[in-house]
Amino acid sequence: RAAAASLHLHRVTGPADIVGEYQSAWGTRARMAPASEVALVTYDGIEVHRSVALREVSAALPSGTVVGTLVLLAGDQRVSVSLRTVEPMAEPGFWWRLSRGS
Repeated sequence: RAAAASLHLHRVTGPADIVGEYQSAWGTRARMAPASEVALVTYDGIEVHRSVALREVSAALPSGTVVGTLVLLAGDQRVSVSLRTVEPMAEPGFWWRLSRGS
């Protein structure tokens, strides 16, 4: 019973949580968030470790594009969740493209 009392269902992250941001070479930005809610069973004092793997982005992105993965570790638990853009990342403007010959 004492062990059960120290266990908790802990909401770790979800789509409302901004976990990062892309910035393009031409200066536009797109925030990213987990695609779904993640909850872990934890006990008092356990640390939740996070790591992110992102793909390289070199073009405009629509909102909702999967751009990477967030991995959460707590004890023996490992959960991966896709990261999606929250808003679109616009294409470079005319002057930016012209000044770079693209």
